[in-house]
Amino acid sequence: MNAGCTTGGTVTSNGAVLNATAGGTTLYLCTRDTAGNTSTWNGVYNWENTVPPTPSKVTTTWSGDHYIKTSFTAGGTTVTDTGGSGMGTYTLWGNSSGLSSCNQSIASGLATPSYLVTGADLPSEGQTRYYCWTATDIAGNTSSTSATEYIRMDSIAPNNSSYNSKCKLQSINICTCKYDKWNIGRYQWLWSKLGRDYNI
Repeated sequence: MNAGCTTGGTVTSNGAVLNATAGGTTLYLCTRDTAGNTSTWNGVYNWENTVPPTPSKVTTTWSGDHYIKTSFTAGGTTVTDTGGSGMGTYTLWGNSSGLSSCNQSIASGLATPSYLVTGADLPSEGQTRYYCWTATDIAGNTSSTSATEYIRMDSIAPNNSSYNSKCKLQSINICTCKYDKWNIGRYQWLWSKLGRDYNI
């Protein structure tokens, strides 16, 4: 656009979207009203539209087949932005118990992929819940959702009567027991001495 705002440039209107070139450059704007008055403006801008890499699966500490018994810290690996704006934040996603996709935001605006999952964000007792991460760079581009990871809840302690009914005798005083989806393992029954079982 020339100084008189009469030729060159791209004609647009207030509030319209400009299809600017990606990368860093200087944007020049020129306005002219119906009376012929003009005004100009310019400013440096950086347009970055490269999505960040996809974060890793949610990680945490569990027992057996992904069982937990209380709150847990969802972790993950940080990613490096490749578009130039820099990494911004991470979002932890979950779902309703039983669904295998991540469609509910649990926590957003996290500086690192780490969050203590508690309360209503945990799986219900005896149920499975899936979790995953997304990363967002400073320019606002968001990565694809990470692969889902499942967590199961079992906060009810086993009891001796359950052991008795679910044990398979291996020898005179050795048996293998299972309780509520947990593989309890091998127990030694010392009835003659102490009247209770010991984990070996």
